[in-house]
Amino acid sequence: MEICRLLFQNIVHLSSKDKDYVAQKSYLKPFFKYAPTVDGLIEAAKNRKFDDEKRRLLVDEINHQYDAYQITSKQKENLKALSSKNTFSIITAHQPSLFTGPFYYIYKIISTISAVEKLNKNQTEFQFVPIFVSGGEDHDFEEINHMHLFSKRVVWETESGGAVGELSCESLQETLSQLFEILGESQNAENLKSILKNNFKPSYSYGKAMLGFTNDLFKEYGLLVLNMSTPKLKQGFIPIIEKEIFEQVSQPIIEKTQEELSNKGFSKQAHAREINFFYLQKGARNRIIKTENGFSIDGTDIRFSEGEMKKEINNHPERFSPNVVMRPIYQEYTVPNICYIGGGGEIAYWLERKKQFEAFGVDYPVLMRRNSVAWIDAKSLKKITKWDSSIEEWFANDAEGLIKLYLEKHQTADSNFDNHYKVIENALSEIQKEAKQVESTLDGKIGAQNTKILKQVEMLDSWVKRSEKAKSSQTLEQIQRLKTKLFPKGLQERYENFMPYYLKYGESLFTILLQNLDPFEEGFVVIFED
Repeated sequence: MEICRLLFQNIVHLSSKDKDYVAQKSYLKPFFKYAPTVDGLIEAAKNRKFDDEKRRLLVDEINHQYDAYQITSKQKENLKALSSKNTFSIITAHQPSLFTGPFYYIYKIISTISAVEKLNKNQTEFQFVPIFVSGGEDHDFEEINHMHLFSKRVVWETESGGAVGELSCESLQETLSQLFEILGESQNAENLKSILKNNFKPSYSYGKAMLGFTNDLFKEYGLLVLNMSTPKLKQGFIPIIEKEIFEQVSQPIIEKTQEELSNKGFSKQAHAREINFFYLQKGARNRIIKTENGFSIDGTDIRFSEGEMKKEINNHPERFSPNVVMRPIYQEYTVPNICYIGGGGEIAYWLERKKQFEAFGVDYPVLMRRNSVAWIDAKSLKKITKWDSSIEEWFANDAEGLIKLYLEKHQTADSNFDNHYKVIENALSEIQKEAKQVESTLDGKIGAQNTKILKQVEMLDSWVKRSEKAKSSQTLEQIQRLKTKLFPKGLQERYENFMPYYLKYGESLFTILLQNLDPFEEGFVVIFED
């Protein structure tokens, strides 16, 4: 197994704003605080302020959550370290996508573990621990209810409403059975089934199941998986909840930043509302709306005066769910974090938040681009080599671009009309000049004929190229099919689930990734399978 790293700038499937952040373009520097380097993270740790009481609350809550799970010695060490004022986290987070959803769910976690290992190895002033925040309060079920496995779409069909983490796994059992049939009966498949069965029990909530599943996959690496949707953690967040609801702090700040970023070519990433909290109830998650007399809960008959709202926040903070605008504030307010690791899209919306963080008095973390990965099997690589293509070309071009490159490389000598066209064009031009010297009135007539002749040459060129393309049609179809296979819907990591690779490599899959992923090292990682 070998790897290569390709420059992000040369990947056709990545956005320009993603590439610009990776390149640390100067125009973006007003929108982040620290560079995503080892020195940048150490500087962030030196400047990070975190209240001792909040730290104790967090450690107690994580310990409480882990009462339900097997905990490894490495996790115990990290939990113990987290109690120290010199220990900080590196966080990644994601929605509880069905059985992890796209592969980048895994790459985010591996990138986080890798960053922690590198930092702990290269300095002794601080200790760092990897934390994965498993989001469960989102209510967009259609975003998380499916996965792609061996070209099949596995879907969880159920009645949904409210926070997806509160849905029951009872309705997931039929989907689980379908998944088991697809996985087969190999030893690695049986190991994976066992982990799935232990976590996705009918009596469990989906949020609990996904937390346990992610924990079982990565517990040996010391990863701490955190559910932030708890009354105790929300209790500590009351001051921020009150400030946002009563003062409506975020919207004007974020909209101004979005305007500034828009002038730099960035599109708006998240819609900031007047109040950026939902009201969470069983089976429902509804927006909180400011009214003339207080507040209302969208889509319901629930109303609060200002005094009643303040009382509700203090008595039931767990009912107040941050939206995409406030979720980063909640995370960084609650956890002693110095770095957030995410994809290009996530970093784009974090770039809208710096001044919002300042307004709430919350430390703004380092933003680090996670590793991006693609797997190329030996059979596919052999085809690419056979077609005289390079891996760089396959990542730098869409299917049409690859076909064009193939035709340019493999067209016969006679099919290249450029030189012939120039010779004919020059010859006709000389004839026109000579004719004009003989009789000036011939200039226009000959010029018109020359134009017709050159059009005929172009037509001959197109005939030959069409014939050339037809002769290569089988190869061109193979190029199209292989591009679709290796780049489904754009990039592999955004579409495929990790399970086909787990079936091949078992638990060593994560070791392979950890050996090859390093978010401090620039480049899109391509893994060539033996």
